[in-house]
Amino acid sequence: MQVEIECLLKLQSLDKAKHDSELSFTRAPEEIASIDAKIKQEEQQLLTVKKILSEKEKLRDDCEKETKKAEEQLIRLKGQQALVKKVDEFEAINKEIEQTIKKISDFEDKELMLIDEIEEEKKTVAFMEKAVAHNMQNLRDERKAVEARIQKSKETFDAINTQLDEQRKQCDPVYLQAYDRVRKNVTRLPCVVPFRDSICGGCHMKTSQSANALKDASKLHYCEQCGRILYVE
Repeated sequence: MQVEIECLLKLQSLDKAKHDSELSFTRAPEEIASIDAKIKQEEQQLLTVKKILSEKEKLRDDCEKETKKAEEQLIRLKGQQALVKKVDEFEAINKEIEQTIKKISDFEDKELMLIDEIEEEKKTVAFMEKAVAHNMQNLRDERKAVEARIQKSKETFDAINTQLDEQRKQCDPVYLQAYDRVRKNVTRLPCVVPFRDSICGGCHMKTSQSANALKDASKLHYCEQCGRILYVE
């Protein structure tokens, strides 16, 4: 194999490593955004169950207040009933007393039901707190790993750039110019590919060129289909 081609292959290998490294940290913001969204979702789930618990506790407190008000009203009604002398007034107050007693009973039933529901919600909150804490820790660890990978990829990217500069200096200027032109035109690496059985190693299309013709080291050879630089191994 020509020394010039070997030099280009080394350059191409570094170009590929640079591309992979760059791809790694350019995609990272999307990964971090996805992790942050999951963290927010976990927090929201916990807030939701806590809100349900808080609402039920408020309803229970309201029931206690309404029960207390009804009990105070019942005491007043009984006091008034003891003072009335007319039967119709007595019966009217008695009817209010019965309604108030029923109201107290309804409030107490509702309060008991809410107490049971609150106990269940407390269990749900406790379970969710543990689950969310576990998931959040995993997500934070995942985020740190992505951040560490970004840093490492950037360091690798910088190191590869230095190697690329050195490698380019070692390449024949004519071959380097051809490489840069092909590199710009092809959609993806590789742009220097082997030629086997009249098949281009890049686009995998058959060409009319011969292996013997490609052994001519006096000039560069290109695929007739995709324009990549060809070489014979």
